[in-house]
Amino acid sequence: MITNTANPPSTAVRGGFDDNAYEVVEKALSQSEGQSARQQSGSMSYGQSLRNLMHLQEDANTWTCPPLLINVAASSTSDDIIQIDIAETLLGREGGRNVPSPEKRNDDNCYWFAKIFNINTDEFREKEIVREIKAACRAAGFTVNCKYKKMEYGNGCIEVKCCRGTYHCEEKSLAHNRKKARSTKSNAAPKAIKKKTTKPVHGQDGNDTRCPFHFQIYWDEKRQRWFLPKIQRGNRVHCGHSPIDPADIKLETKNSISPEEEEIARDSLQSHISTAATQNLIRTRTGETLSWQQVYHMKKRQENAQYGGNENTACDRLLHYLTTTDGISCTFLFADPKTHLLSEKVKKDKRNSALTVEQLGKQLLGDDTDSPAIYAKGLKGRKELIHTETGELMLAVAFTTDNQRRKFDMFPEFVSGDDTEGTNSEKRSLYTLLGKDQNEKVFPIAWAFMPSKSQWAYDWFFGVAMPKLHPGDAIKRVEIVLTDADKQETMAVENNIGGNLKPSVAELRLFINALHRWCAWHRINRNFTQDSKYKPTLTRVKNSCVLSKIEVDVLERWLWYFIKNYETEEEVNFCRKLLDEYLNDEQQNLHIGEVDKADRQLMLEFITSSFQNHRHKLFESKFNCAHMGNVTTSASEAYHRGLKKAAQLALLERSRRPVLEQQKWYIILALLLFLARAVVMIATMIQKCR
Repeated sequence: MITNTANPPSTAVRGGFDDNAYEVVEKALSQSEGQSARQQSGSMSYGQSLRNLMHLQEDANTWTCPPLLINVAASSTSDDIIQIDIAETLLGREGGRNVPSPEKRNDDNCYWFAKIFNINTDEFREKEIVREIKAACRAAGFTVNCKYKKMEYGNGCIEVKCCRGTYHCEEKSLAHNRKKARSTKSNAAPKAIKKKTTKPVHGQDGNDTRCPFHFQIYWDEKRQRWFLPKIQRGNRVHCGHSPIDPADIKLETKNSISPEEEEIARDSLQSHISTAATQNLIRTRTGETLSWQQVYHMKKRQENAQYGGNENTACDRLLHYLTTTDGISCTFLFADPKTHLLSEKVKKDKRNSALTVEQLGKQLLGDDTDSPAIYAKGLKGRKELIHTETGELMLAVAFTTDNQRRKFDMFPEFVSGDDTEGTNSEKRSLYTLLGKDQNEKVFPIAWAFMPSKSQWAYDWFFGVAMPKLHPGDAIKRVEIVLTDADKQETMAVENNIGGNLKPSVAELRLFINALHRWCAWHRINRNFTQDSKYKPTLTRVKNSCVLSKIEVDVLERWLWYFIKNYETEEEVNFCRKLLDEYLNDEQQNLHIGEVDKADRQLMLEFITSSFQNHRHKLFESKFNCAHMGNVTTSASEAYHRGLKKAAQLALLERSRRPVLEQQKWYIILALLLFLARAVVMIATMIQKCR
């Protein structure tokens, strides 16, 4: 460490102006008052006030560099540390001198860096010298560019220039961006975006003044030491810009924190600590405030280094994450693109467990038109699903955590399954199996990215993946599996449950004691009240009369009673007869509201064809088990809604941060313009009063 980055000097006033700027403002105000007194009209025009304000701004953009404090050795033979001001050595072309020749360099004309600074490599210069010089310049209220220049006989120097010392070159910037590797899936050419720059632009009115500030730090090849001349031809005057508050200057990560602190930040990100929390950790330890984008970029760089950069596929990245993260159990289903043989890769719950590979032993449900082999043929060309190491095609993946395994072992009675869309870039369905604890709190049992909604895919999840993820006896203690009425899912679940079978047959099933139940909300709401076949009729009847609306509501409530309240077959049969007589009753004037016969027959058709004949999947009388009053998949629906909302908020927050940074500067600019206009108005009012 060679720089003292303590509080900035008093001349770099917080707010953007130093003492010289305030002297210029006071002088200009006094001159304007004297000029206004000599004017016969006693007032100043708006144009004159605006020109005076522009002159004030130009004068404020020319200022002398405040002290640049760094630590150097007391002499070439002593490593005692002293503090010097680089700005005092910059005397310009007239008062400065050239760098002393090698044989004339001594303690009288050179400041020597400590003996430990005896290396001249790109990495050493960037970490030990450039980083400290940039920190010192930031404390003084400006930023610099550092470039190494080779000299004769192995000597060299680091040229330090103000960032506004060179013009912005748009062609060079575009050429540099074209060299960057692109991670996008599209091969189309990127849109031409004009880069915003803080450098002066040649020919642009009010922004074409180059700053002359510069100085050099030299390397002595013979002595193997870095040194700084006590008198050099550098320039300490800044032009074309005003000082910046050090808190508003953002340096690169490598110039802001030490390599040790950067390593701690990487360990924090690797431990899955959030970007914002890691940002606060760096601020607490070092006092440096890295932007959210800097920390996030550090995280992405680390991930790319682990996954092999952008050359690896989405399958490789997912496989690496699931297999290297402690506390996660996972199983993959792969297919050979040439032979279409299926294989499994399984990682158990033990830490640092190796990924075992085995052939799929179970014959999945399917036929000649729908099978894993046929599906694998349709995925040819999907490079993102190829495992680079083996060349195999990933069909499906399921995973869980140690915490979810523990909870499922404690509360295995109730299971609810459903899938959702829009959670990943590969447009795979996310299937989630949920349970409930003693407090009716929902917890996930397992997640799976499904290849499709085919029967063999559901059969793989329930019959192959679940035993691998939960190898204990929790699966045998499941009493009810609640899903919607999807035909493929229903057949796969029934192929793995044994609660309604003979004991000799049920022993061959995985979910030996489980019953399968359909979601009642999907049956009544989706298939009846909101179905296109019945909804127009029900809406017309409800809108015809308030009493008729009550009739329809009573019918809907009655259907829910079959699902939730009638616990015996006698109750179901008796109430079914009452319902038939109620709908077939010709004396409608005895009812609360009248419903036409054709409308009543349509309602009765639904009850007969889509409700009554599925009593073994819906009615309470068929389920003598611990379902805890759950008759719908509302737990899965709510979980998926919260999952997608959290993902959308994260993406929105990520996209809003740069916008908020930009809006902050727009607000500051608007406030400055408002203050400038207010100053002109106040000056005009004062002159009128005189």
